[in-house]
Order: sequence, then structure tokens, then C-alpha cells
Amino acid sequence: LPRAPGWEIAARFTPARQVAGDFYDAFPLPGIAGIGLVVADVCDKGVGAALFMALFRSLLRATATAESKVPGADIAADLLRTVRLTNDYIARTHGRSCMFATLFFGALDPATGSLVYVNGGHEAPVLFGAGGIGTRLSPTGPAVGMMPNAVFEAGRAIIGPGESLLAFTDGVTDARGESGRYGEKRLLAALDPAVPAASLLDTIEKSVLDHAGGGDQTDDITLLAVRRL
Repeated sequence: LPRAPGWEIAARFTPARQVAGDFYDAFPLPGIAGIGLVVADVCDKGVGAALFMALFRSLLRATATAESKVPGADIAADLLRTVRLTNDYIARTHGRSCMFATLFFGALDPATGSLVYVNGGHEAPVLFGAGGIGTRLSPTGPAVGMMPNAVFEAGRAIIGPGESLLAFTDGVTDARGESGRYGEKRLLAALDPAVPAASLLDTIEKSVLDHAGGGDQTDDITLLAVRRL
């Protein structure tokens, strides 16, 4: 994972099977001296989902890094172009497969804490700090790959000093135990901005697996945390 002074980035991934459709990514965006952050969930499970996961990840990373090479580029326009190109390629080339992905794709400027993002039908990431739960980064467009020419918009947020961002897939909140779903309420209660990013994810992952009580995991579990010191 990329490193930036004054920041922590951590991720966890627990597949439900030997191969999975969830993925996370974090990579440099050269033109803006920023970091691309992705969490996504491809529909279905198994080998088919894993193949499309690799395709989605490659398209996003290749297009985003190419778009961001121009210093001073409009990062919101670059993000939107990346998501639109990925969406249209999947929908037009592989439409008969009916494969799509929900995804959160953010571009972080470590110097300012500015985060520009596109949320394609994904679980809303959480911004939180000493004052508790802050902004939820809700969807700004549909799932990616469902139909050509889908409309996406860019959102903006700031990760301030002492604040953190958590992105996750529905395998976390939908994890089932004897008492039912793990749920968002339990997830939000576990968020502590004073805890290092890696330790926070360890705590959440253990809590989810303990809730499941050793039962079969029915969905992939993916978490990405970004913490500003």
C-alpha cells in the first residue's frame, strides 16, 4: 500500500471461497501527487466473479494512472472519465454476462486531506473523528457495468487531522450469526479515530468473525481504512 507522511492506510480481505469478487486497491496518482483508493464488490461469487474482478481492477488502475499524469489536471473530471470508460467497456463488451460491480473510487490529496470520489452504487464509506460519525459518502451513480452511458457524478469531502475514513463491502454488514445480521449499527459502534488504522481493521474483522460464530462465511469481507494523524 502507498505511504504518505502523516497518513496511515490499511486493508483487510477475507474471501468466502478460494477465489472472490471483492477487491481493494490503493495506488499513486502521479499528476496530482495523490493516492487512488478503491473498494469494490463484483456481483456473484466464485471463478466468474474473480475474473471480472481482475478486469475491473485493471481497467480502473490503468485508466486512472494514465488520466492523472498531467500536472494540475482536473481530478474530478479524470475520476469520472475513468469510471465511465470502465462502465461502458464492461456493459458493451460483456453485456451478455450481466456482470457489474458496486465500487467506491476516491482520489486523496495527502497535502490537504481533500478527497474527490465516485461512488457507484456501493455501501457508503464513513468519515469519523473525535466528534463521532461524520459524513457518509453516499452513491453518486449506479453500479458500474450495468448499462452503457450511465450517469455518474463526483463527490467531495475533507479528511481532517485526527479523522479517518472506512470503506467496506456488504460482506461485513451482512455477516450472519445466531442473532442475525452483523449490521451497520455494530460496525459504526466499533469506529475509534484514536486507534491506528491496522488495529481498527483487526478489531472489526475479529468482531465480524466472532459474530458469525464459526459458521460458513457467505460473502467476501473487505475493509479499507485511511487515517490522518
